[in-house]
Amino acid sequence: MNKFALFLKTSLVDPYIRSFRRFTDSITLSVLLVILGIINLELRGSWVWLAEILPYLWLTLPLLLFKTLLIEKIGLKLLWNYLLSAAALAITISLYLFIHHVFVTTDGINILRMSAAWVIAILLVLVVQYFPKRANFAHYLVYLLTKLFVTIFYAVVLYGGLFGIVASIEALFGLHFGNYVYIEILIAVIGLVAVPVFVGFLPKLEDEMSDANYHKVWKTVFAFIIVPLIMIFSAILIIYIITSFANRYYYGIIYLVSSLVTAFLSLAMIFFLEHYEGEYPHIRFFNKYWPYVILAIMAGFIYEFVVALINQGFTLATSTYFYLGLALIALSIVRIIKRPWRLSHGQIIGGTSLITAITLAFAPFINILSVTTYSANARFERLL
Repeated sequence: MNKFALFLKTSLVDPYIRSFRRFTDSITLSVLLVILGIINLELRGSWVWLAEILPYLWLTLPLLLFKTLLIEKIGLKLLWNYLLSAAALAITISLYLFIHHVFVTTDGINILRMSAAWVIAILLVLVVQYFPKRANFAHYLVYLLTKLFVTIFYAVVLYGGLFGIVASIEALFGLHFGNYVYIEILIAVIGLVAVPVFVGFLPKLEDEMSDANYHKVWKTVFAFIIVPLIMIFSAILIIYIITSFANRYYYGIIYLVSSLVTAFLSLAMIFFLEHYEGEYPHIRFFNKYWPYVILAIMAGFIYEFVVALINQGFTLATSTYFYLGLALIALSIVRIIKRPWRLSHGQIIGGTSLITAITLAFAPFINILSVTTYSANARFERLL
């Protein structure tokens, strides 16, 4: 076997086979969703129920992955495999009924709830094997991040090749394969190639992560690109809020969003690089003192949030700011205290993110009256 064939076997074929053997129900569902997605495109969405429920069926994929990983960790019997698979499907169908028929609200709220549901499902997959205090959680996530980019590269190259072939045939022979052929190819590449290949890279429970799984490229990017940029941007944010009274180009919404992003990236970098503090002095400085800088930035966030609250009240945006800001402030304080918690730092971040996403999914507004009003207005509009 030549080197190219060996590369294809180890990078594409072997992960595909591993994923089908280990996650049979997930891969089967992925193939089924590709078929249903193509049918929906060809029917141009005339089956409304199919067009509405498809995104929720895709959400079943990470839930099935979580189910398999949970069974491997706990060691449940085969009967539980079928019961939990049915439960995953029931959860997504219930979510569909909940969003479309129980609490009928605006599209913005539905998008927020669906996004939160995806975050919950993905976090469950990421955390289940390393909960509550297993070592090298950062190495595990960086390993998955590397494999994700590898899978995206494979999928993009494959889609580009198929796109070129189909476009060439249409141009050279005057054929027309349909209005949605390129979207259908994209769906097929994602469901038939990208999902199985990436899932095949998921480590088993007995696989231990080490420095060998932490690619040097990511270490360089995190330590010498992202961290310095965070330091510079944090200083800019602090100057921005301090000079806000004299700066006519100051906008509170910019500071609110920027502070949330900066705080999240700072905590993420502290987590990803905490094992390498001894190698890089600036990382040791960053991990030690930047939680205090985060709190200073979040103090400005609190001020701008109060201003927004006085002007707007609890809207969908201000409620989201409140949940995210509260979670980031809590994580910063936990990092500063450094007590021997029952959870490791990475698992604390994952658990806090999970709780925040659940809250956003089920209570997007602080004021429950707003939810009721939105639901009543939407129902009234439908009635008219």
